Amino acid sequence: MMDNQTDSQQDELYCPGSICATMAQVLVFSQKWVPLLIIAFGLVGNMLLVAITNKEENRRISTCVYMTALGVEDTVYLMVFLIHTILWQHEVLVWDLSKEHRDMVFSVIIFLLFEFSKSSKLTLAAMTVDRAYVVLHPLAAKTVCNPSKAKKVIIAITILLAAWNSYFFVPNYNSSTWKDVLIKSLEVIFATILPFTVVFVSNILIALELKLAAKRRTGMTDGAKSGKEVQLTRMLMLISAAFVICISPLAVYDLLQASPYINAMYDMRNPYWALRFYLENWYMVQFNNLNHACNFYIYVLGGGKNHRNDVKNIFRCLRRS
Repeated sequence: MMDNQTDSQQDELYCPGSICATMAQVLVFSQKWVPLLIIAFGLVGNMLLVAITNKEENRRISTCVYMTALGVEDTVYLMVFLIHTILWQHEVLVWDLSKEHRDMVFSVIIFLLFEFSKSSKLTLAAMTVDRAYVVLHPLAAKTVCNPSKAKKVIIAITILLAAWNSYFFVPNYNSSTWKDVLIKSLEVIFATILPFTVVFVSNILIALELKLAAKRRTGMTDGAKSGKEVQLTRMLMLISAAFVICISPLAVYDLLQASPYINAMYDMRNPYWALRFYLENWYMVQFNNLNHACNFYIYVLGGGKNHRNDVKNIFRCLRRS
């Protein structure tokens, strides 16, 4: 009896009941409703983005080809995350399955989430490099940055990532072995840090070139003279900025979690640290989800009058139908 009282007092010391209860309520609410709000916000925007960037006149522009692929990848990611949220957080259907079938469903869903989340990041990085090349080397860009090559890059990204993520289907996969820790570390480097760095550096190069062009009083470079090219460059820089803002917390968090010193802080036997870990991890995931949901709205707000007219035309067509 005395030992039980001592343990209870010790738990209360490390995790006051009111704090743990509040954190648990916030976690339950965020798991069930925050993803649904972001998904609804993102699915509508991404489908409109695909409809606009896939118009016939836009298919001849490599940046628009990348934007279409980005919209499709983000749409699929959000739809799979919606299924994940309904099955697990809202406890629909999945618990009626046997453990073997439940594990298979879980593996497929996690595979698709990782596949399209990573492909979206790498597609954005490729699109940013494409736009930087257009601004920096406008003459050479006419042969290098074309829709055909953009499609080949997108297909290559999809196939390579599918091969890489196939380890989710390995029987008895154990994420605690050194080989699997190495795989996770490489994932953080190539699927988060590398796209982040490429996007960041490419946008700095674009901004410097545009500043130099303005000083020379020649406007933008020859490859970006038209109003449409100016709007595409501005829009891409805003999308890249949103990407950096949304991905930065998750990238830093993944790096911190890879540190044994940080992991030692999280005593999962203690309710306070366990709840804190899950709450932090969940909100980092929501930042990532927001990155998959916001591109259309940036396209409209940052793309200028032409882009807003594209949206109006889409809604006019919907009304007529």
